[in-house]
Amino acid sequence: MKLISNKPIDSQDGYPTMKIGLIVGRGELPLILARQIKKEKLEIIIISLIKDAQKGLQSIANRFYVFDLGQVQTIMDTLILEGIQHLFMIGKVGKEIIFDPARLDSRARAILARLKDRDDNAIMKAIVEELRNAGIEVLDQTLYLSDLLATKGVLTKKQPDKGQWLDIEYGMMMAKKIARLNIGQAVVVKDRTVLAVEAQEGTDETILRAGRLGKEGLVVAKTSKIGHDVRFDIPTVGSLTIKSLVKAKAGVLAIESGKVIIADKDKMIKKADEAKIVIVGV
Repeated sequence: MKLISNKPIDSQDGYPTMKIGLIVGRGELPLILARQIKKEKLEIIIISLIKDAQKGLQSIANRFYVFDLGQVQTIMDTLILEGIQHLFMIGKVGKEIIFDPARLDSRARAILARLKDRDDNAIMKAIVEELRNAGIEVLDQTLYLSDLLATKGVLTKKQPDKGQWLDIEYGMMMAKKIARLNIGQAVVVKDRTVLAVEAQEGTDETILRAGRLGKEGLVVAKTSKIGHDVRFDIPTVGSLTIKSLVKAKAGVLAIESGKVIIADKDKMIKKADEAKIVIVGV
């Protein structure tokens, strides 16, 4: 067990004793969510599944732990020891560990052994069930982040041209198809041709891969899975997405309105405007 920081609650400050647990991965969302929860003056226990978590998380947490994703028993023991009954799981975590059995403890191996399929959705639902059996409820991420969901319409100064609108329509249709198959939630298209489909590597890497094929003028479409689980399956874009779009010389980012979170909307739109990239909520 690796405890990074230990900051007890001072009851004289009027803080309630209720605790919220956060299991976090990469990206901007863990810090955004932690800050929102802190406004409620709740005790926050954070377990990071990556070593290079955002530094701001440690200053917010009352206790901050770092574990490997495969240390399921240790993570469960820590949550129970901390008295956690409500938990958020948020942030990007690579699932490559399932191909490295040496990093999996016996409980992790037992969970995987029970699964018929090992796609992201199946693995996450199995983990949620494991937590529920231990008396820990995984909460809906939108309880604190609903204001970040993309709205409908063009969000940038630049408007899509006729050809881009055709690619947006085509891209969103294809993104829904691959999402339905639990492959990924994003595709990159050009001239109504799919150049790249998101899989385990994530949206940013998918964009960069497409950039090596399509040269410029790409349209990226990102959607949600049908019946997606808002406890762990909310697709997200942010400033880092724009950075990848610029590198790939992409022209448009189309996202499903009401279903995709924009992690840092103002900053993201500003960067898109500077790069003359279109962002549209569909």
